[in-house]
Amino acid sequence: MNLEQTEFSAKGKTFQRFLFYKNFYGAEKPVLITEGKTDIRYIRAALKKLHNKYPSLITLEEGGTAKYKLTFFKKSDITEQYLDLNKHGGSIFEKVWNLYHDNQIFRKKNFNNIYDYFQRIGSRYKSPVIMIFDNELDVEGSPIQQFINKFGSNAKIIFDTEYEENIHLKRQELKQAGKTRQQIDSEIKKFQKDFTEDKKTQLKTKLRKNECIHLKDNLYLMLIPLIKPEQSKSDIEALLLPEDIEKINQKFGKQFNPSEREFIEKDNYSKDKLSKQIMYSYQNISFENFKKLFENIEKIINHNIT
Repeated sequence: MNLEQTEFSAKGKTFQRFLFYKNFYGAEKPVLITEGKTDIRYIRAALKKLHNKYPSLITLEEGGTAKYKLTFFKKSDITEQYLDLNKHGGSIFEKVWNLYHDNQIFRKKNFNNIYDYFQRIGSRYKSPVIMIFDNELDVEGSPIQQFINKFGSNAKIIFDTEYEENIHLKRQELKQAGKTRQQIDSEIKKFQKDFTEDKKTQLKTKLRKNECIHLKDNLYLMLIPLIKPEQSKSDIEALLLPEDIEKINQKFGKQFNPSEREFIEKDNYSKDKLSKQIMYSYQNISFENFKKLFENIEKIINHNIT
């Protein structure tokens, strides 16, 4: 689908703003955006099992029907066409973030002035939008590392006022020191590089400490929590107890294997199959390690994250 083939009509632009408001800026319930569809299944199952502990996130109606107080964002052809959120393949986190920065990150035609429109009319954002990443801060090429790199390279857009003020002060300082134009240009380039690296380092430091951070307005970033001090990375499957996965191994007569490259059909079963089985047998699964995840979500909802 060529998103930039033609300009959206006025009607198309209005519909685009509606989608952004409905799904993100003006969402009635907190929105969770995850790396994959299996993450949503685990979260749903865990909340059903732990519903008594998290009444702000879920209630069970008569008959056991779950009433989630969260919205689980689902990609579609419509959100791909109008918001550039690709339905298949690749992370959409950076693209959601781009919408909140009025397309200044990717600068694609058709996606300008969506966020700015609601600022101009004085519309107030509602519930938090939480982007949940696997905790892979030190994994080369991981979605969170890609996001941090993009964050750093766009620091002068994100922190525009701070950046412009510091650049101005730096130029004044260099001029007063009698530096030549060439020396000033060289020093400014170094300042720009340092500014970028500092913002990347600050973001990583905050995420290591808190596992979640406020990005802008109602947009937040959160990592899957680490369960043990010696852990260096974590995904949502890592929150499951080994003994629970072993029970499912026994049931299928195969070993769970999250890797697509090393997957052997006759010996292994996939993330998709595991997540469906967890949904089916959630009452027999311990979701003890999911509590930190839900506590962090509650912190964000209660505005206890900076």
